[in-house]
Amino acid sequence: MEAEEQTHLISFKPEWLNKEIGVNANDVFLMLVDGDSMYPTLKSGAMIMVNKHFNGLSDGIYVMRYEQNLLVKRLQMLPNGIIKVKSDNNIYEPWEINKENLDGTDMEIIGRVVWSGQRM
Repeated sequence: MEAEEQTHLISFKPEWLNKEIGVNANDVFLMLVDGDSMYPTLKSGAMIMVNKHFNGLSDGIYVMRYEQNLLVKRLQMLPNGIIKVKSDNNIYEPWEINKENLDGTDMEIIGRVVWSGQRM
């Protein structure tokens, strides 16, 4: 007996990604947001497109790995290599990291969020 596997497919034309989003199709991946820390900007279950190849950190929303957890957070660049890590939901306190700590062992920036889609 064969089991039918259901898959979900969302496709974006590479030309559209390049022209409208400014990314190369090979440099992005999609993932679902889990949790309410970025509400109201991103609801739990929202789909985000993440650009793995971004040129330098600047203020924006990023996916980061912190101690084996994937986080979606707003990063704000401050003087002296300090990065403020913020949630758009005010019930979560912001925290700070130093750029030097982004070495890929305990903490790493995976990519910048360049697009989102969610149920209204």
